[in-house]
Amino acid sequence: MNSGRMWKRRPKNRLKKNAEALIAQEREAEIARVLQIVRKESALDLEALEFFIRSQSLDFGAAILEKALKDVGEGARDEPLFCANNHLPCRMESQGRQTKTIRTVLGPISFTRSVFRCPQCGAIRRPGDEALGVIGTGFSPGTRRTMARAGSQESFEIANAIIALRCCMHSHRFEQFWEDAA
Repeated sequence: MNSGRMWKRRPKNRLKKNAEALIAQEREAEIARVLQIVRKESALDLEALEFFIRSQSLDFGAAILEKALKDVGEGARDEPLFCANNHLPCRMESQGRQTKTIRTVLGPISFTRSVFRCPQCGAIRRPGDEALGVIGTGFSPGTRRTMARAGSQESFEIANAIIALRCCMHSHRFEQFWEDAA
């Protein structure tokens, strides 16, 4: 739904350069922090170190994604949003902002977006959700593709276990996976 999507956006090249600079800066700080933690350990456990670095990388990626999406779907619009659901077009009214959690392949992120309501029929639109393709769902397009791939390649039980295990990897609650599996 591209109609009505007139958000003030930065040019993609500038956004990309800003993201690259932010990533480089944050990466150096995160590497220093992780190395400080690793140096405190007397015995080196490569497997534990691999999983620790992987979880930190995913958390770091989710934080970057959350910051990158901060300006999407909220703030001043160039043009008003209109509704025409079985009535003459009328201007939708702002209802403020709402925050939702989106489960991404990097981990859960918070996403705040503007909400509009039609005064005539009561229809609600969240243009930020429309822009990201997360209307009516808390799963990112990448997560939905991963879930669909798991569901198409395995039985429901196995696919469900794969998805549950991946969710536990993000939340670091592996004991919950084994309790649920029992």
